Amino acid sequence: MAFSAKNVEILNKNTIKESKEKRTKWITIRVSESEYQQVENSSRQTTCRHLSEYTRKMVLGKPMVYHYHNKSLESFVEEMVALRRTLDELVKNYGQVVLRLNSLRHLPELGQWLVDNEADKNQISHQIKIISETISKAYKIWSYE
Repeated sequence: MAFSAKNVEILNKNTIKESKEKRTKWITIRVSESEYQQVENSSRQTTCRHLSEYTRKMVLGKPMVYHYHNKSLESFVEEMVALRRTLDELVKNYGQVVLRLNSLRHLPELGQWLVDNEADKNQISHQIKIISETISKAYKIWSYE
């Protein structure tokens, strides 16, 4: 069946009317704890934001969009988020140290700052090395070579 622009417009209007229709009726069912967990886990695998939305679509036989989980990508993203947080903290701490250095007027405190700065520099270098290794791992996993 070919759809004309007019048919598509009518379909769109009907869809909008359906979505704006107030839901005033309740359907209540009882499930066991394990059944509830199954339904909840299944709903998390879809794009539905609420359990009621998922249940409504299932009961009415409407199409459902499921997520595709790429475990290696999810793992990579989690590692990168953790590394970013660590680097953000290091940058914040390093900025505070630089502000402190600018306010120093006594030479003995400057010597202590140099010792403390060396530890921060080593920590930053270590984190950059970890980031580099993580990116290399991701490249090896996702490259076609």
